[in-house]
Amino acid sequence: MSRNQKKFCIAGAIVGVFWALVVFSNSMRIGTDSKEQSLGLLALLLRWLPFLKTFDLALLHGILRKLAHLTEYAILGVLLARAFVCKNCKCAFFAAPLLTGALLAAIDECIQLYTPGRSGKITDVLIDTIGVTIGILLFRLWRKRYKKEENA
Repeated sequence: MSRNQKKFCIAGAIVGVFWALVVFSNSMRIGTDSKEQSLGLLALLLRWLPFLKTFDLALLHGILRKLAHLTEYAILGVLLARAFVCKNCKCAFFAAPLLTGALLAAIDECIQLYTPGRSGKITDVLIDTIGVTIGILLFRLWRKRYKKEENA
């Protein structure tokens, strides 16, 4: 591995660790603050997409919160896949980032067990793991396309 590739891999690992800390810090927000933040985003969405007002707002709020889980873990999945590709191990392209992401999701939900007004849920671990899987698949698609363009 060249010196530039090593720097690229180290930078990627740092970004991945930083993102995991962002995810964990979101889990440490007390329940009322977390709810207020997601309700603020819901209000913004309702302004942009007024037809959503015809739906049950509590249901929309719940969906928005689950989509937030999915999104932050999809980003983590991309970063984990990228980090493990730099490790050059055979399990790197799917198993290692998936297991790491699932472990981080479980830790994240455990953090919420000790955060006032929050609760850790197995369903959220599953949603987070689906997000990681989506992120890994997106990274693989991007990498496959990038390699095709590079070889052309």
